[in-house]
Order: sequence, then structure tokens, then C-alpha cells
Amino acid sequence: MDMAKTLNEIARNSRRYADYIFDHVNRERWRDICTGRIHIDVTEGVRLDKALDEIPLHALPHDLVGETMILRSNFRQLSEALIAIMNIAGSSGIDIPFPNIRMQIIDEQRDSLIICENKLNQLISGLLASRELP
Repeated sequence: MDMAKTLNEIARNSRRYADYIFDHVNRERWRDICTGRIHIDVTEGVRLDKALDEIPLHALPHDLVGETMILRSNFRQLSEALIAIMNIAGSSGIDIPFPNIRMQIIDEQRDSLIICENKLNQLISGLLASRELP
């Protein structure tokens, strides 16, 4: 039960982090990001990535393993796209074009994280109702 609640909270926070990134990295703010006037906090993403890696899949009910793996994959893809964007922003010069493709990946991963969060909520609720979670 505690593991399921933790997983649910990590899924929620992963989606919130994706929302934060999508809201803060945009075409209007790009020049300020490139010049360092706007800082994008990546530490929460590092913490979430570590928390996802530390979930012991073998200890989860089998119904949750697949969605947990999908959650990990989606979050990792979001993180990699963000790292690529931040590397582009850190390049010399302020006339660097906005990375549309990378932002599209972040948007797609954000949508996938929403789906994962909802699916995990349903699975956990079902397991609790059937008393399969201790």
C-alpha cells in the first residue's frame, strides 16, 4: 500500500514537473533562458528520475510493473529533451533558434505522463478495492 501511494505521488510529481518545464521553456522566454536571465530548475527532475529508478519493480503487484516502466521511460525521454534544450541554450550566442522539435518531444512526453498518472491511479484504486494491496 505504501509503495503504491509513493508510486502514485511520483507519477503526479512527474506530470507536474513536465507542466513546469512546458510552461517555463517557451519561445517568448528563449532569449532570457539563453542569456541566463531566466533559470530553469532541473534539480527536481534529477530527484524524480532517481526516485523512479529506486522503485523496486519486483516488489510491486504485477499490474503496476508495466505502467511503472512506461512512466520511467516517458520521464527519461522528457529529461533527455530538456538536457538537450539546456545544452542548446548554453551554447555561445543569443541568436540560437528556438528548439521546436525538442519542445514537441517535451509536450508529447507531458501528455504521456498524464496518461500514465491516470492509468496508475485507476490500477491502484482497483487493487485497493480488491484488497490486493496490503
